[in-house]
Amino acid sequence: MKIIDINHYHPTMNQLNDIVSSLTRGEVVIIPTDTFYCACCIPSHTDAVKLLVKLQHAIDKQRPLTFLCNDISQASELMRVDTMHYRILNAVVPASITFLLPAHIVTLRRLKMKMRTAVGVRIPNHSIVKDILRACGSPLLIQSLESIDDNRELLNQIAPFISYWLKTYYGCQNQPSTIIDMQQSQPKLIRAGQDIEKIQSFIDLYH
Repeated sequence: MKIIDINHYHPTMNQLNDIVSSLTRGEVVIIPTDTFYCACCIPSHTDAVKLLVKLQHAIDKQRPLTFLCNDISQASELMRVDTMHYRILNAVVPASITFLLPAHIVTLRRLKMKMRTAVGVRIPNHSIVKDILRACGSPLLIQSLESIDDNRELLNQIAPFISYWLKTYYGCQNQPSTIIDMQQSQPKLIRAGQDIEKIQSFIDLYH
């Protein structure tokens, strides 16, 4: 695992290009996000997805992986967005909110991913993530890595699966996202986290 130290406010294109090149080769990297550091890959690379799942098992994380998307248009390729969903998303994103929405089964099948009825999607307000997403032209499949900076045991567990760690000292909030289930007709709060105030009025409106 190669560590790239990056200035969150003044990243260089060479540093970001190393990460994007690694992702497009089908490798798994760690990047800073609006919540925690996340191990990520491009979902169309089947071997990379398998590697990310192995990483999950190594750190005993069994939750379904989440997608990071650059915008609503990109997210709608993965999930079915009706009028109500679009209204809510358009009002609150980008935000540190993970939305659970009905999956586009055809897309998951094309990506050769395990079938599931819902996908978790986040459209973050984080400059480095957005630069990487734009450069890749693809969503990223992610696994959050809490407290990675000061957890030597965790680093040792994940190192065999990671090609690069894009490390920054000011780029992660180290706080979880809010999780909203929008599989049904009404948005349901699963976990209150960052940016809860952005979505609270919609939760109140539909209850």
